[in-house]
Amino acid sequence: MFKKKKKSDKTIKSFDDWAKQAKQYLDDLEAEANEQSKDKKVYRKFSNNKEVSELFPRESKNKSKKNKKSSNNIDKKTHEGNESIRGSIRGSTMMGAQGDPVNPDLRRRLAEKKAKDRQKEREEAYTRKKEAYALKKSKANHNALKKKKELKKAILYAEILSPPLSKRKNR
Repeated sequence: MFKKKKKSDKTIKSFDDWAKQAKQYLDDLEAEANEQSKDKKVYRKFSNNKEVSELFPRESKNKSKKNKKSSNNIDKKTHEGNESIRGSIRGSTMMGAQGDPVNPDLRRRLAEKKAKDRQKEREEAYTRKKEAYALKKSKANHNALKKKKELKKAILYAEILSPPLSKRKNR
């Protein structure tokens, strides 16, 4: 509500005081610059300085580290096949085109059984389709017959309820 009035420093400083402050400020800047040069943080990736490699030597590659397998260090060859360029593994299946090398008779019988199952499924689908078509046709025929019967009844009722032929006015 009420604004406080700020008291400003209107004390007049002499030139000597200003010179002392300026000299102190410059000394502080120089001291900071010297401290920064002592505690230099350098990142090897972005530096061309040769001293940096001496200050921060790269880790030497030991054979013990080489033998350890990490998630990033995968062998180029696996038991399944060669590793492709993108990282996926390509190789042949355990059973070749000839079938199971251990028991080819079993593999052949399984293939025959699968073929029979597929054939049976095809036949069942065909019969289902045929039955659905026949049902649709029979419904259509049933409706047509129903309409014919109703038409015949309508004609008969019209004949019965109409006046006799002798009394009809024919033009």
